[in-house]
Amino acid sequence: MIRGLAARIALAALAAAAVGLAIVILGVLVLGGGLFTDMMVDAGDSQAHAQAMFDQTVVVSVIVAALVAVLASLVLAVVLARLMANQRQTAQRTTEIQAWRLRKLVPE
Repeated sequence: MIRGLAARIALAALAAAAVGLAIVILGVLVLGGGLFTDMMVDAGDSQAHAQAMFDQTVVVSVIVAALVAVLASLVLAVVLARLMANQRQTAQRTTEIQAWRLRKLVPE
């Protein structure tokens, strides 16, 4: 069980980032691979050579970009989660102080 508001916020942010990243990766590798191979074959290259070129350039680039995106998402999720949790705690503390002041002004 995940405890703490910051951990839950970070997990939700990471889940959203993972879904977006998966969609982009699948789109580039599946759709982009087919389009690139078709384009290269139409230009007179062999299908095997076109696929090898795609694998050496685009696939490697996507993997590196995905790793950078995962690292950036982790850092950003932790930072934002802490900020949001701190703001909630500050708001809660402010509410408690105002309630205390109101009780002092308006006796029961």
